[in-house]
Amino acid sequence: MNVLARMAVWFASVFISIGVFSVLFSMGSIAEFFFVYRITLIFALPVAFLYLPVVVAIKDAQQGRFWALLASGILIGPVSLGIWGLILQLRGAATASQWRGDDIGPGLGYGLVLALIVGSLTTTLYVAALRTVPRRNAG
Repeated sequence: MNVLARMAVWFASVFISIGVFSVLFSMGSIAEFFFVYRITLIFALPVAFLYLPVVVAIKDAQQGRFWALLASGILIGPVSLGIWGLILQLRGAATASQWRGDDIGPGLGYGLVLALIVGSLTTTLYVAALRTVPRRNAG
């Protein structure tokens, strides 16, 4: 699979996993589905672009690369969200409610778990797609 095909599969995995996540976390209303989808897309799309160098560099999901793809894809969302929280705290913009939540939002800890769920869905779809496509011989 060439680079553009892997990138297309990666972004298709991102959009499909956001859709699955939105179905799971919306309460049945179509308006709530689109709300969850939009908010998740706002957070997940920049992280998907952060993972793009890994998608370009690793051509297949065979042997040890499978575990490297899986681990890095699952952890990139929570790690980037945690770093963002630390940067906000260092700039003085963060309060205790950022980490524990307030009346409006659930807090960063809950966001880390949600990012882990979206990252797991996305990376699992991507790795499964890579493993199902047969690898061509170089010679």
